Amino acid sequence: LDNFKRINDSLGHRDGDQLLKRVAKRLQRVAGEEQEVMRISGDEFVIVVSGDFARFTAQELANRVVEDFDLAYVLRANSYRMRASIGVVEHVRHGDNAFDLLTRADLAMYAAKAIGKGKDISACHVYTPELSERAERGLEFYQALQYGFLRKEFALDYRDCYTVDGTARGLLASVQWKRDGAAPLEGRELFSMVESSGFGVQLGEFQLTEACRQLQEWRAAGQVVQHVTLSVPYAQLVDGDLAGCVSECLREHAMEPSALRLIVQNRLDQTAAHVLDKLETIRSTGVQILAALTADSVFPNPAKLPADGLCSDEE
Repeated sequence: LDNFKRINDSLGHRDGDQLLKRVAKRLQRVAGEEQEVMRISGDEFVIVVSGDFARFTAQELANRVVEDFDLAYVLRANSYRMRASIGVVEHVRHGDNAFDLLTRADLAMYAAKAIGKGKDISACHVYTPELSERAERGLEFYQALQYGFLRKEFALDYRDCYTVDGTARGLLASVQWKRDGAAPLEGRELFSMVESSGFGVQLGEFQLTEACRQLQEWRAAGQVVQHVTLSVPYAQLVDGDLAGCVSECLREHAMEPSALRLIVQNRLDQTAAHVLDKLETIRSTGVQILAALTADSVFPNPAKLPADGLCSDEE
């Protein structure tokens, strides 16, 4: 079940348990008496399909479950439309056990979740070996990121920001991952990969700390830099203590709030109120928040920018 935690958090576990029972009854009704239906964890169910045409039957059944979830559930006299992400796996290899099958079904289920994510739809996906290969690459990337932070492979690159009259006023900082023996990763590609691996908060904290340290060092050396601008990983905004990190960096490096500007992508979703409260807390300190409407305005393409400038101070 997608976003089942919201039901528990908003209505309580008792109503959440009632919803799970109704989901189980609905799945059993759709599956029929020929198939086994079971709940294996909090909000995860498994349907075991047997027979000569098991894969075809399973896919047809998954499609029927998707259609059935268009019907809302009623709790406390209110309607709640739940969504389901379904992974389908077939037992075809000799020696496969239940753990192997559930692992592959899980990979297919998360692929289905990616299809429905942000669209508010139920979806299903059939397992392919490529999903296992992708998961293995993801694990390798996760480990590489861990070592990257430990080895201090991340650095900030700076570009001048200009006012419309051509006066240099500040710097735009962009983070780069300078991997040993590989081309650096940066911009939207880096943010996307880091956030999907669960390191968005850590990356954001590194950027803030390093940018404030560097600005203080430049000023101590007599260079005039009025402000530095950073793009904030969305994970840091939603899951991290961005306001606390900003306050700590400003205090530690004796920076005035106006010397720091943060770019956030305008992704107003179900967390909008929570996110806006955090942004307002930061803005109240004097730090300027710049909202970018698209990913392209958060991560501008350097190839499309003038060599000696990047953005207007008024943007």
